[in-house]
Amino acid sequence: MITTQSGAQSYAVRAACYFPSRIASALTSFIRRCGECDEIRAVAGSDVCLTVSGKTVPTGVVCTRDEMRLTVMSLCGNSVYSHSETIKEGYVVTSDGVRAGVAGRAVTEGGRIVSVADISSVVIRIPSRREGFADELYGIMEKASFKKNVLVYAPPAGGKTTLLRELAYLLAGGEGRLRVAVVDTRYEIAEGLAGSHIYTLSGYPRAKGIEIAVRTLSPEVIICDEIAREDDLEAVDSATGCGAAVVASCHSDARGDSRVIAEAKRRGSFGIYYGISKSGEGAVSFEGYEK
Repeated sequence: MITTQSGAQSYAVRAACYFPSRIASALTSFIRRCGECDEIRAVAGSDVCLTVSGKTVPTGVVCTRDEMRLTVMSLCGNSVYSHSETIKEGYVVTSDGVRAGVAGRAVTEGGRIVSVADISSVVIRIPSRREGFADELYGIMEKASFKKNVLVYAPPAGGKTTLLRELAYLLAGGEGRLRVAVVDTRYEIAEGLAGSHIYTLSGYPRAKGIEIAVRTLSPEVIICDEIAREDDLEAVDSATGCGAAVVASCHSDARGDSRVIAEAKRRGSFGIYYGISKSGEGAVSFEGYEK
């Protein structure tokens, strides 16, 4: 379980080793000097960069196009074809749980992506547990007897997944030890929760995962990331009707405005809306309120 800075650093070093040895060696040295690294970002023909406390830190190590190809092959366990479905969705998950966002040239038919070629960039986020990060939200939910649905919102890379990961740990391991199911559609939440008594549905489509969790696992709380579609909200409403509370996240702008939030409020899908905003040096402030 990733519970400390050293644990996150070890994960980052492990992730760096998917790059060719020249880059991996340089990245390992940078990561150990930085102490805490949030992301590894590589673009073919450009500097490999680290994200540290929200700031982009160039390493001065250029990843060539051939090295990018080798990195993608390494992430895919030398079988890009076996990862083709997730690559179309923009990511790869390695056999040992490292998740990398990827981007390249999409091949489309009728507006549908059928494959992605010439992958030119890789972004690896480093998951971590941050003790205390979800304490305020846990307290708000506790006052509502853990019965109200919660929608967490923030701009991209605003800390939503980290918050959900820590909240899952608190809900499943607190004094009340609630039955918690995590629908981890894109393999982002569960890393770092190994050893916790949490039911994890990895790779399930979000709406289907919520449905299966309700039908087969009898959870008291269901946690999922980045709802965006009408069927996601319908699944949330259905789970609520079956007695499970849902904690979900969505993207928003800095003011907390988004199409998903507007539709969720119209439908009355959530009772608690919880916004995260970042200010200065990676510090995080919270705005939580009940509907």
